[in-house]
Amino acid sequence: MESDLADPGNFVLHAWVDESMRRASDGHRGLYLLAAVVADPTSCEPVRDALRELVWKANGRLHWRDETRSRRAKIASAISIQDLAHVVVVAAPVDPRRQ
Repeated sequence: MESDLADPGNFVLHAWVDESMRRASDGHRGLYLLAAVVADPTSCEPVRDALRELVWKANGRLHWRDETRSRRAKIASAISIQDLAHVVVVAAPVDPRRQ
């Protein structure tokens, strides 16, 4: 039996992407962050289930900015044990004069 990966038309991945802008309060350069997680479609539901378990009903969503330090650690730990193809985070300085 031939693998689906042999046919590029059958090669599918899912990705979740988020971005964030951190502005420096002292007038210095801020930081633009972009994060992406890539997964095989067959492993997406367990990832979604694991993260849904971490959503507080009061918030209705996970949002890094709104989480405490201990909750951020718990969320990062939950993500780290998932069956993911790739986790990519990039950052670039942002000139505050251009914002």
